[in-house]
Amino acid sequence: MSSSEEPHPFSQSASDAIEADLAESRMNEPITTHDVEKSKQRKIGSNQELLRRKWVTLGILFGVTGALGIPLLWQNPRFSHFERVIWSVAVLVYTFALLGVTYAILKWAWNSLSGAGYVA
Repeated sequence: MSSSEEPHPFSQSASDAIEADLAESRMNEPITTHDVEKSKQRKIGSNQELLRRKWVTLGILFGVTGALGIPLLWQNPRFSHFERVIWSVAVLVYTFALLGVTYAILKWAWNSLSGAGYVA
């Protein structure tokens, strides 16, 4: 982008430019407790917004936490009661299936090792 072109007022680069100008103008001013709290609130707010997205919640449930993430599902206001019940049941079934597959693999490995004489 050349220096004569101005970024669109709602673009990310415009936002970055505004933040850079603000930071540069305040460079010699001390950081106050208000600045720190405002920064924390901005980070907390963005994290909460991210967690309220349905696909993020479902990704956490199925990819990371399994049944332990069900409270996260129930705290998300974007799911209806019916959706919460359906997804809770689906996550429980998925979690038990994974535990069953894990048990079967461990049992197979134990039997293979004990049959080969590696385990007493």
